Amino acid sequence: KVKYGEYLVTAANCFACHTKMTESKFTGQPFAGGHEFQMGELTIRSANLTPHVTGIGDWSEEMFIQRFKMYSDSTYKPSTPAEKGFQTVMPWLYLSHMTNEDLASIYAYLRSLPPVDNTVVKFSNTKEDAEAKAKAEGEARSKDTGDAEY
Repeated sequence: KVKYGEYLVTAANCFACHTKMTESKFTGQPFAGGHEFQMGELTIRSANLTPHVTGIGDWSEEMFIQRFKMYSDSTYKPSTPAEKGFQTVMPWLYLSHMTNEDLASIYAYLRSLPPVDNTVVKFSNTKEDAEAKAKAEGEARSKDTGDAEY
């Protein structure tokens, strides 16, 4: 089951999206998430798939399978980025048609990986983040200037 899961994870190239990259080089721990995708002003980061509690460590096999299968419901409507900032690049609709046995094998393989403590902030608004950072830096400069003795 684990070997078959490894085969499926390799065939789907899960590593490429679920491993952090910096300047076109993999820099994160394998499958620990954090790979960034820019979608306009929104930054989306891939999830940690390792069996650590910051990844899928608390997930049961049933929860894992249901996370995929919820997208196979014909009434499912994908959200837009404007809806609570949620967006994903994960091909859920496509992957939702995998068999329960395939998904259980993927789960078994991911559970066999070393756990990596890596909390991932999955979504952020690049423009809002930049504005907040600029405001904080401006306030820090004002404070530094106001406290200076002449």
